[in-house]
Amino acid sequence: MMHNINIKSGLAVCFVVVSSFMTSGCIQGQSFAATFNGDAPSASVPDNTLKIVKGAFYTSLSRGDWYFKGAHATNGNINAYIQVPEKLNMDKSNIKNYVKHVICPNVGDDFMWQKLEHITLNVHIYTKGDRRGVKEQCSNPLV
Repeated sequence: MMHNINIKSGLAVCFVVVSSFMTSGCIQGQSFAATFNGDAPSASVPDNTLKIVKGAFYTSLSRGDWYFKGAHATNGNINAYIQVPEKLNMDKSNIKNYVKHVICPNVGDDFMWQKLEHITLNVHIYTKGDRRGVKEQCSNPLV
């Protein structure tokens, strides 16, 4: 009888050990996949700063047919996404210039730009059918 209890206890211990290795491996695998795909969240961008950026874009794009689709912190940067209804009738350099001077947050928004002191803000303009679109970095006037 004592021999049966030891076997059961040994099997239970083995199960716990194997399960913990498997869980750890799954978590590490998910973490690697997120980092490899560029979707890893950024610890260096405070949540409050991301909220401020989202608010600035949401306010400026709340009317019209351009849609602010959100912003994400990745690798110490903030990426804001704007969907336009159809391809813009401009070449890529003109779109980038337009984004930099019209779409990027206002130079007078000192509070937001202070929060973004060491954080790069990128704006991505795309259409529903073409997710590649155009990416442009906003220049921080306080840096």
